Amino acid sequence: MPRPGPLLSSAISTPPDDRPVETTANGGDAPNDDLNDVEKGEGTYLNTREWKFAAFFNRVKQAVSARWDPNGRLQQKQPNRQLYATRTTVLAIALRPDGTLADVFVQQPCGIDYLDQEAIAAFERAAPFMNPPPQLVENGFIRFRFGFTLAPTENGFMPVMSGRR
Repeated sequence: MPRPGPLLSSAISTPPDDRPVETTANGGDAPNDDLNDVEKGEGTYLNTREWKFAAFFNRVKQAVSARWDPNGRLQQKQPNRQLYATRTTVLAIALRPDGTLADVFVQQPCGIDYLDQEAIAAFERAAPFMNPPPQLVENGFIRFRFGFTLAPTENGFMPVMSGRR
């Protein structure tokens, strides 16, 4: 049964108003979202009630992603180490109403301490996060979970991120 919400599809070749279609060549790469627990279907369905503040969380994800370098940390710590399993670190984040980082800690470790520390460091390097919606503030803080997944590919490991509330 499809989820309610608008359908977004990359199968439409020409938009009705002749706007250019975003492709890999002009910046339309697939996002690095961790969607392993989402069932594949004929389209992408969005629950707009759940993602009311998606713009803010997408900005957070982009800022953190630009500062997260798990492969560099792997090379620095153990250049010859081979990883064969997906590694996921989940952080608990608390932001102040102005977007500055109040607290960050590992809620679910990936099993390799320096990868967990790289996730924390990426959040610290990316802060502050501008214009947080005031509706997200509860008891003086904006709290959410944020996942970092390092997944094996034939060319090494691919960083994948997921925001979890």
